[in-house]
Amino acid sequence: MSLIFMFEDLWRRRDATASHRGGGRVGVDKSRGVKYSFDVGLLDEYTALPAWYGAGVLCRTNVLEARIKAVGVKCAADCSFALDGTSTSAAIEFDVSDAVSGRWESAEKLGAGLRGFDRKWKFDLDYEGSDSEAHLKLGDGRFGGVKYLRSVTKALSLGADAFWLAEQSSVGFAARYADKRSVATAQLASVGLVFLTYTKVLVRRNKYQVMLANEFMWNWHTRKAHMSFGFDLVDGETRGRYRVDSAGTASWFCERHVSAACSSWVTGDFNLANRNFKCGVGITARAM
Repeated sequence: MSLIFMFEDLWRRRDATASHRGGGRVGVDKSRGVKYSFDVGLLDEYTALPAWYGAGVLCRTNVLEARIKAVGVKCAADCSFALDGTSTSAAIEFDVSDAVSGRWESAEKLGAGLRGFDRKWKFDLDYEGSDSEAHLKLGDGRFGGVKYLRSVTKALSLGADAFWLAEQSSVGFAARYADKRSVATAQLASVGLVFLTYTKVLVRRNKYQVMLANEFMWNWHTRKAHMSFGFDLVDGETRGRYRVDSAGTASWFCERHVSAACSSWVTGDFNLANRNFKCGVGITARAM
C-alpha cells in the first residue's frame, strides 16, 4: 500500500463529518441487458443542521436517489443524483490500451448550513506493464501523486513515489516482495513516515481460505506508531473480515451468499477507548 493511496483516502473523506448518527437505504436496481442499469433508492439518515445558538440540531432526512450505469467495450459511465438537488456525481472509466486505463470522477454536494455547494473532482491514470507499473493521481487541484514501481527480480520490486496535498509534499521510496502465498511492502517518505505491510495466506483448501494481514506505521516527528492486525476468512459462501488496531478499535465485516440471487451482510465498528459502537446490516436480492 502506498502513501499515495493513504492520502487519497484522506482526500476522499475530508468532507465527512460526525453529523450522521444512523439511517438506512432501500433501493431497486433494474438492468437493461449487460450495458445499461438503473437504480432508485431511498436514503434515510440523521443529519446535524446548524442552529442560531451555535449547537447543531439532529434532523431526520429522507432523500430519493437515482443512478444510471452504462458499460461499453472500452469505457463505462456512472451518474447518480438526489432528486431534491442536494448532490450529484458522475464517473467515467476508460481503457486507452491493454496496459493504460483511467478514471475520472466529479461530485457536487450541498455544503453544511445550506451555504452553497462543495465541488470536488479526481482523475486517475494507471499503467501496468509486464515488469513495471506507474500511477498518476490528481484531485480537486489540491492533491496529486505519482508512483513508479519496477521489478528487479521475479519476487522483488523497487520504486519511488511523490505526492502533494495542500501545502504539504513528500518524496518516498518503496519496496515490495511477493511470492505465491505472501506479500510484504515497505515505504519510507521524506515527511518522516515509515509504513510496513505484510499479508500471508495461512490456509487454502478448496473453498476454505484464511489470510493474515498486518500493518505498521511510524511517524518520526511525533514519535508515534500505529499498528493493526486482521485476517480474512472465506468458507464457501461466507466471508468474514476482522481487524484490531492499536487505537483500540475492533471492526468486522461478514457477508453470506444465501443463494445466487440473495446475499446478506453485517458490519460493525467498536472503539474501546471512546466506547463508541456502530453497526449495519444489508440484504441484496436479485430477480432471476
